[in-house]
Amino acid sequence: MLTSRTLSLSLAAAWLAATPCLAVPGAEPAPPAQSRPAAEPAPPPGAQTAPAAAAPEEAEEPPAPAPMPGAGPVLPWRPWSFRTLEAARDVDRPILMFLTNPWNTMGAIMDANTFSDPRVVGVARERFVPVRVDVDRRPDVEERFGAGGPPSVAILMPSGESLYLKTPKGNYMRAAGTYMTADEMYHFLLSVADYYKNNRQLLDLRIADIVDRFKKSETVTSTPLDASVLDRVASALREQFDRAHAGFGLTPKGSDAQALTLCWYLVRLRADAEARDMGLRTARAIWDSPLHDTIDGGVFRIALERDWSAPRYEKSLDVNARLLEALAEGAMATGEGWLVEAVREQADFILNTFSHPQGGFMRAQGPGDAQGSYFRMSRRERRKSQPPPIEPTRIVSWNAHTASALLRAYQALGDERYRERAVQTLDFLINQCQQGSRGMAHFFDGSALMGGLLVDQVAMARALLDAHQVTGKARYLMTALEQVSVIRSFFRDPLSPRYVDRINDPRTSGAMSRPDRDLVDNSELALVLLDLSALTGSSAYAEEARQILETFVDKVQVYGVYASPLARAVDRGLRAPLRAALWTGGKPEAARAVARAAVALPQPWVIVDWLEGRVRGATPVEGEDALRAETGAAALLVGQERRSEILRTPQQVQAAGRTWAPPPMQPRGGASRRAPARTAEPSPPAGRSRPEGAEPSPQSQPAQPPPQSTPAPDPGSP
Repeated sequence: MLTSRTLSLSLAAAWLAATPCLAVPGAEPAPPAQSRPAAEPAPPPGAQTAPAAAAPEEAEEPPAPAPMPGAGPVLPWRPWSFRTLEAARDVDRPILMFLTNPWNTMGAIMDANTFSDPRVVGVARERFVPVRVDVDRRPDVEERFGAGGPPSVAILMPSGESLYLKTPKGNYMRAAGTYMTADEMYHFLLSVADYYKNNRQLLDLRIADIVDRFKKSETVTSTPLDASVLDRVASALREQFDRAHAGFGLTPKGSDAQALTLCWYLVRLRADAEARDMGLRTARAIWDSPLHDTIDGGVFRIALERDWSAPRYEKSLDVNARLLEALAEGAMATGEGWLVEAVREQADFILNTFSHPQGGFMRAQGPGDAQGSYFRMSRRERRKSQPPPIEPTRIVSWNAHTASALLRAYQALGDERYRERAVQTLDFLINQCQQGSRGMAHFFDGSALMGGLLVDQVAMARALLDAHQVTGKARYLMTALEQVSVIRSFFRDPLSPRYVDRINDPRTSGAMSRPDRDLVDNSELALVLLDLSALTGSSAYAEEARQILETFVDKVQVYGVYASPLARAVDRGLRAPLRAALWTGGKPEAARAVARAAVALPQPWVIVDWLEGRVRGATPVEGEDALRAETGAAALLVGQERRSEILRTPQQVQAAGRTWAPPPMQPRGGASRRAPARTAEPSPPAGRSRPEGAEPSPQSQPAQPPPQSTPAPDPGSP
């Protein structure tokens, strides 16, 4: 990504040439409104223990792409692995890490120009250990070493710690940046290599200081949940809204899916007119801007300018799936006709573009060339041209997000294609990407690879619950319960109620040994736990969700709009859902139509309680016996102090639901306090091993045995 950091790197190159023992790698500019804030201090090495299961073999990164004709020599890139760290320690050289992916425009330019320059290749070969990381396959590595890309460049110590450089003013800067030209890279590497050679004692002291600060920051405080959390994030939403061009923040502009979802949540919760206006203006700006490909469909990853122009011609599955879900939420929250059509176009684009013939969805479509020539063509010109290829790797979390988005599109439109494709995707992930008791792998590339990341487990649990809500199939609820059990077994933070981003391995050293407690992953896990509490009748799930959320409340001002999922989770944690108890009566299609009407009600949180798909021990509702006596699809709406009559059609559900106000909040009192120690896992509902009417999960069906593959690598690679 070209940012103001590129300019600072150019200026730094001249200064570094005159000051060979010091280096300032492009000072990072203030992040855009929705960019991720710096990770909070994590526990020291060894705080997170590895699971009892044997560590799988390491994941190997793909080789660098072939250089363009005449581009020059190629760097001998190594994968990020224990063997690479050992090699760096053996030769006592810093690590040159290039974080990119196969479909990134600027990464391809750096491959063709920067890293094919003989001067860069020479100094990198002689004085560094070059490492290449695919950031889609290793998001945990990018989280710790990325510098705002992709692409990003980071310099590491042989121990696996980031290398910090002391500036003339006496402060320290991480040796990292984004896009660099060959000349910038050459001078940057020369200066860093000299600094490493001449300042080893200073570097070792700096690392010791970093580890010491992490040790001192292990305590996490808990702040009671209250309505101010949602109000503060909503205030940040208003403050960061671009009144001139819409969107949240100035540059670069993206699809703003989390912010849009919060807008629609506020519309459902309190008919917030300002939130509705911000959401509709932003959605319309996206749809009418160059960010949206009006010919082939879908949206590009980012636009570099405030007015949504200068798009980076790359389409990723995750960005498009997140936007689809936000558009579907908006269509149901506002009833805007153009949004309904946008949902249809976006869903069809995903099905037509990213579907893999063997199941699941491929990860991204690159620009084809550095200029994105194909996407600059007219419709007629494109018909005569070959579109850029789709990178076929299937990322598990992205596929789970896509399944959730398609299910939401089904709820908004009623198109059975979206429901069917979503459940097919989930069955593919269960059959091909589940690694037994260790949960989901991170990606599938002919076999399931690189497990051990929280993001995949949470996204899968969320999608399974969404599938249960849409289909009423008990097996999806049961698999979601199993998924949460995996999360509890391997991802608990031993120091707080939070969960960490990866399974650690005792061999891991440096920054990778300090787990990240991500706000978004923990907030989305809390939303999963709250839904499970409502569906199973176990209050322990809800209590754990609240304990997780309480540890992030004091960070709301720091995170701003990035805390949108936290705000929604906190608000739900203080309310009871509107429960739609649903009986199919042997008519599943009619029951699904009734369920769609229920989730479209102007309520912030609706749980569809399929009576045939319950777990034993779930809380029954008053009037349930009469509901079960119905000979067709029927439902009851149940609130905290109110229950509807039996409703048999979508129209009856809509008419009854319009008169209901959202359930009142139930604030949790008390002052800020130290986060509680880990407690025993909440007991599952009785009879969890088989719910009423349960079907066997896909992996247990004789017709669909799990694949026999090699052990799946996980972040045991450092």
